[in-house]
Amino acid sequence: MSELSPEVKQALTQTYGPVLALFTLKQVPQGGAPDFIKEQWLGVALPIREQSLAQLAIGAVQYFDFLSFNQMQNDDPVSVVGIEAVHALEEAEKFEAADFWLPYQAGLFIFRGYEGELVALED
Repeated sequence: MSELSPEVKQALTQTYGPVLALFTLKQVPQGGAPDFIKEQWLGVALPIREQSLAQLAIGAVQYFDFLSFNQMQNDDPVSVVGIEAVHALEEAEKFEAADFWLPYQAGLFIFRGYEGELVALED
């Protein structure tokens, strides 16, 4: 995948708000993916948009994990727009994980706050 087009970036901003922070995975995230795929998230900085930060204030969310086919609850959700998550993996040269997640890029990827570090972007 090449750089996201200006049109895609504009559509994401209109839908989810601007990127306000970065979330860098420091722990292997939970979920139904194979361990060797989940481990590739480590060190990847993911863009967090305004709508995701608002969700943090709400708290727990329930969602369906398409890989494990289980209803899950996350008490500390950090959501990332799927296409941007896959793009971040590619930018970090984590191509195996990017290929694995590509079919799911139309949704949101939900991590747990304790799995990484959230850093606000400066204006």
